[in-house]
Amino acid sequence: MLCLLCMIAARRQDWLWAGVWGALAALCRNQGLVLFLPLLYLWLRARREKKQGLVSLCILFPFLGWDSYLALNLRLFGDPFAFYAFHAAPPWYQSIKWISTNLTQHWQMALDYPGLAPFIYHAQLVLYFVAIALLLAGLWRKAPTHWLIWGGAYLGMCYLAGWLISGGRYVFGCLPLYLIDASLPRPACWALLAISGFFFWKMGVYYMQGQAIM
Repeated sequence: MLCLLCMIAARRQDWLWAGVWGALAALCRNQGLVLFLPLLYLWLRARREKKQGLVSLCILFPFLGWDSYLALNLRLFGDPFAFYAFHAAPPWYQSIKWISTNLTQHWQMALDYPGLAPFIYHAQLVLYFVAIALLLAGLWRKAPTHWLIWGGAYLGMCYLAGWLISGGRYVFGCLPLYLIDASLPRPACWALLAISGFFFWKMGVYYMQGQAIM
């Protein structure tokens, strides 16, 4: 919601509120930081059209929100990056690695743990390439550039996670994918709805079986 409010304000060239919503989004989750990129694009476009205002530096506010989170870590734990230690601790083992490394690891994990593969490793591998395909479809259909910048950066931030066990949940927050989906021809929208419905049912079956749905 905060990301969407940020983008709506930016489209209206209300840079102060765009910065405020972006700062709150970055305070909530690291993915909020990527809002800086579409904000920068929209500000540069407005500058080219000579419509930018004096408060345009508010596009830097997402960094202020993230810095506030670091300050909270420093205040509570004595280290601004204490959350990295918490992420790396069992059972999360979270780290930051290149996307290609993470995808390769997921493929290997799918081979090593075939029982978990259908609803963890295969699902997250497929989801990454489906998201890339949607972004490319948006590029082909000339979707707004800030959607594509926002969606690509958000997806990349999600898949930098070195132990990605909740990829689907993270990508569900990638709002540009929904906007691009809505701009596709109606048959493609119905096809995506049917595919999503099938996998929703499939994951429901796994859940009722007591599987480790993440």
